[in-house]
This record gives sequence, structure tokens and C-alpha cells, in this order.
Amino acid sequence: MKKFISLELLILFLLLLFTTFSSAQEASYGNGKKYILGGIEVKGLQSYNEQTVKTFTGLREGQPITVPGDQISDVIKKLWDLELFSDIKFYISNIDGDKVFLELDIEERPTLSKVTVYGIKKKKIDEIIKETDLKKGKKVTESFISNTRNYIQNKYKKEGYLNAKVTIAT
Repeated sequence: MKKFISLELLILFLLLLFTTFSSAQEASYGNGKKYILGGIEVKGLQSYNEQTVKTFTGLREGQPITVPGDQISDVIKKLWDLELFSDIKFYISNIDGDKVFLELDIEERPTLSKVTVYGIKKKKIDEIIKETDLKKGKKVTESFISNTRNYIQNKYKKEGYLNAKVTIAT
């Protein structure tokens, strides 16, 4: 019985010892360093102009910036809110004294280029395309796909086609 209790105490002691010495990586935005923005390079563009994306960020060359900091987080949030990009990454490309040069690597969302509808008449196809705003060049998002699918299913359920299936392939 004593050996069992001592083994429990030993295990408990070892667990406490390991948890005391192990700690998670802590990155605090409060510990960021202040720099002057030396420039921003935008990579991954396909259909947008680099200057347009730089304007969207709101960052200007020569302005003070804290890296890491809230300004970078705000820029990423602002770009996400545009719903034009599927991935946004910031990197420090160079630090020269008190100047920091940033690289913005983005991935644009795909655009709608062609719509093909099967299983219904031509007149109904034109009606659905018009009602769901399936225009060439529209940015394809998950919510756009989901809303389109739900709209078409509900439309046909109201017309009495309860087993209508909508499949959207991208």
C-alpha cells in the first residue's frame, strides 16, 4: 500500500515538474518593434493592379508601423472584408536600419467564367441565371455557391418538385 501511494506521489511530482518547465510559445503584439515602412511588394496578383491592392491596404511608404502589430492585423481584416482574396499573408522581406520592407502575398478568388445548367428547359435556364446573378466575372465564394444552391432548391420546392437536386461543380 505504501509503495502504491509513493508511486502516485512520484507521478504527481513529475507531472507538476514537467508542466512547470514546459510553456507555450507566447507572441504578444505588445512586444512589436516600431519601424518606418520602406515599401510594400504585392505578389500573387492575376487580375488586379499592384497599386490598387496597395491602396486597399491603406499603408503608405514612410509611415510608422509596428511589426508585429495591430496595423498589419487591421490590413488583413480589411482585405478579407473585400471578399476578393482567398489567402492573405504578410512577410518581412527586408529590414534596413529603422526601415521595414513588407511583402504581401495574396491569392485571388476564382471568377465565374462559364455557367452550364442541365436538366431544365432553355427558358428556365435564362430565368435562373438572371435571378441568381450568375454573371461572368463574378467572384466565386463559398457563400455565393451555397446561396445559389439553396435558392434554386427552394424555388423548385415551392413549385412542387420536392426531390429536386442541385449540384454545383466548380
